[in-house]
Amino acid sequence: MRQWGALRTDARRLPRVRSDDAAEGTQDAPLRTIARAAELAGPGPLVRVAAGRYVGSFSTGTSGTADARITYRSDPVGAAEVIGTGDQAAWRNRGDYVEIEGFRITGDAGDERSRCGQVS
Repeated sequence: MRQWGALRTDARRLPRVRSDDAAEGTQDAPLRTIARAAELAGPGPLVRVAAGRYVGSFSTGTSGTADARITYRSDPVGAAEVIGTGDQAAWRNRGDYVEIEGFRITGDAGDERSRCGQVS
């Protein structure tokens, strides 16, 4: 299973790893945003999202398949917080066969992730 990683620079992890959306998306070279990880993901990967605060609304639209779901997982569970701003949903998922696990999701517009695609 292919794994993509996202890590915000404000995440408290030692040793500190610099993230960049031009990176490969590995543990040693993590991506900066969840949205970029979603762009690179195809059916089947596990996207591990490091602890930290991810501020700003975004959308994911890549679909998995019935046999190869895309999974976005906070690592560790509950340590990644997505905070939406303005009148947009914090995380709008438009892909099918997508699992979003272990995140704290808040924002001004509420949580719309369950209305788009198939989400656990």
